[in-house]
Amino acid sequence: MSNNPSDKKYCYRYYDIHDGQGRPIVAMLKRVIIRETEKTYWHVEDMPHMSLEKMRQYHSRPNKKRVKRCLKNAARSGYHMTKEQAMKAFICISRDLI
Repeated sequence: MSNNPSDKKYCYRYYDIHDGQGRPIVAMLKRVIIRETEKTYWHVEDMPHMSLEKMRQYHSRPNKKRVKRCLKNAARSGYHMTKEQAMKAFICISRDLI
């Protein structure tokens, strides 16, 4: 078990919000993938001081409300495997709202 952050795989999501003065901001969420199959992956918030294995143990408890599931390569998925895919999905959604 290493505590190397490079062992962790991440997924990304861009979203738009407004700051306290009403200015629009584009923010990015970055979450750790704790399990993946051929078509699906499960992700949680990053805990930088925990190794991937310890995160898996921590989130394997019965109360798994923090664990989210997404489909790989789905255009309408909330989270994406790369920053580029997440940005493309964000731009497509933003265009649809205009």
